[in-house]
Amino acid sequence: MTERPKGRGSVLLACLAAIALITLLPRGTGWAWADPASEIAWYLHNPWGPTAFTQWFGNLVLLTVPAALATVWWPGRVRLVVGVAALTAVAIETLQRLLPLGRVVSVVDVGLNVVGAVLVVIGVLAIRALRRGGWGRLTV
Repeated sequence: MTERPKGRGSVLLACLAAIALITLLPRGTGWAWADPASEIAWYLHNPWGPTAFTQWFGNLVLLTVPAALATVWWPGRVRLVVGVAALTAVAIETLQRLLPLGRVVSVVDVGLNVVGAVLVVIGVLAIRALRRGGWGRLTV
């Protein structure tokens, strides 16, 4: 019987606590709704501008660290990892809506969070498959 490394749960909790600090600290009062079409148009108008880039890139990478760690530690639980990432993204936006944080609530943010998590999961699985002898060993 192999011994499981300890501390994985603590590391994931620390990652989630950092994400909570990043996303749930007040930025004013109340909240605002971002119309998805307007937000996407804003991103596409000047994607490399400092504000737009910070927003879309930050949302894209927000959940990548816990998703990568969970995929490395539990490679057979990929669907669960992606599902938890999606629920986490929805929970963040829901809390930003319910709490008077002065944040913008955005469905696009949820999408970017999930896409980032999925991309890092695919990357981890691809690296694992290549290290084990090729794409034929890649399973989800």
